Amino acid sequence: MAARDDKARREDKGIAEFRQIRLAAAEAHYREGLRIAEQYVGSNSVAAALPASLIARILYEQGRLDEAEALVIDRLPLISSATMLDCVRSAYFVLVRTATARMNFGRAHTLLERAENHGIARDWGRLTSAATAEQARLHFNEGRVDEGAACVDRLERLAQKYPASRLCAWSEIQWDYKLAQAHLLAQRERPEEAMSILRELQRQTEAAQHRYFLIRVEIRLSALQLRVGKAAEAMNRFGRILAACAGGGLYQIILDEGSITSNLVQVVRQSGSMSPHLMSYVDRLVADSQKARQDRLVPTFRAQALQALSTRETAILTLIAQGLSNKEVARGLDIGPETVKSHLKSVFTKLGVERRAQAVSRAQTMGLVITQ
Repeated sequence: MAARDDKARREDKGIAEFRQIRLAAAEAHYREGLRIAEQYVGSNSVAAALPASLIARILYEQGRLDEAEALVIDRLPLISSATMLDCVRSAYFVLVRTATARMNFGRAHTLLERAENHGIARDWGRLTSAATAEQARLHFNEGRVDEGAACVDRLERLAQKYPASRLCAWSEIQWDYKLAQAHLLAQRERPEEAMSILRELQRQTEAAQHRYFLIRVEIRLSALQLRVGKAAEAMNRFGRILAACAGGGLYQIILDEGSITSNLVQVVRQSGSMSPHLMSYVDRLVADSQKARQDRLVPTFRAQALQALSTRETAILTLIAQGLSNKEVARGLDIGPETVKSHLKSVFTKLGVERRAQAVSRAQTMGLVITQ
């Protein structure tokens, strides 16, 4: 009982530190929670899966996407069966954003639909709103404004269903709606209205001391200020954002906004008024932004993986993704079970994974196999 309570306290403290963008402190709490779980109930338990999902979120935000994905790939069923909403939300976030970074938008949308339905089934408004808001963001980034607007409508209904008369956990549902609404207004060439909503949201997240969400709001405000010709204000605001992110350990949050932040990064970089530490951080952002743009034009890793996997390996992986055992795959392809094992070992090497579930998730993320 004492160990369980200590683990729960560690996770709660870690979540609080994450909201303050103190990632190193958050990760320390999560890893201690994981150590306690592994010591008392084992590494393959639900208790261990929960802090693992929170650690994965930290790794993702630090730009360590492969490591983050590996922590949750084969733990998602365990995590989804648990009762801690923040852990479920973190796991879906990591897998969705990783799929998006690899330009497999179909996989990202499929995961988001699952997360939204999971939230509805369990009456978890914060999970439902987070998944719907992420769907809206993806639609807007893909230029599908009508689909994004439909997500904003769903968010508005969620905000009405879960009203927050004071600052509390449900406030995040209201914030998800307002952030998406501002994004929609910007898409419809109504930047002043969008900025008005964002300033209100800025005040609310500051009052709640939720610095992580505040960073998201400030990024949008900076982008809109640059867009309407307020370059000096945009540069000052975004310079503060970069300093806060660099100091707190956040990285991927900047890259995930794509061209919106890459333009801002270039403006701030050209100002030349940065410390050596911040300049190093910005240089890395510029390099990774350029690489991301090149990957969007030529998705080399996926192309290499497609070329590397043989027709037989792809067929085996597809059947594995459908839930078949090695023996069932062998019967279906009229080959021996040992041949299936040999092919799977080759697949693991080529995809850089160690287990079947990881291979399936990695292949789905890259669009190498498609399952219903």
